[in-house]
Amino acid sequence: MTKPTFYRYFKDKYDLISWLFVQATKENLDRIGTDGCVWIDTLLDGIRSYEQYRKYVVNALKHTSGRESFINIMNETEIEFIELEIKRKLGQDTVPENLAAIVKIYCYGSGQYLCSWLMDSKPVSCEKVAEALEASIPEPLRLFLCR
Repeated sequence: MTKPTFYRYFKDKYDLISWLFVQATKENLDRIGTDGCVWIDTLLDGIRSYEQYRKYVVNALKHTSGRESFINIMNETEIEFIELEIKRKLGQDTVPENLAAIVKIYCYGSGQYLCSWLMDSKPVSCEKVAEALEASIPEPLRLFLCR
């Protein structure tokens, strides 16, 4: 791909990484509730997607500007998908304010944890990361994510 073609579709490397993340996340979340798929499966699929692109993501996080931009997009995407799941299960168009705050706190924390895991030279397995992220889901969100 030439530079002009790349920049026609993406602002920068982080925009590309974000696009990859969003695509993988959408595919994973579309499977929730189908064929026995539960939240831990969704977490594991997402983490495996990150691992697949680990070298590229780590290089981008370490050696280019805009790291915070990627992390913000990652957090916003996770927040959006979790809030969609809450709205779907509540049958409402909005997420209650108290739940929205809890979603943000969980996503910001898990996003930082994932970046730390990606940058670790001896990371734990994808399964261990998924287990840790599932264990750290706040109780009010468990009603929506762990059924």
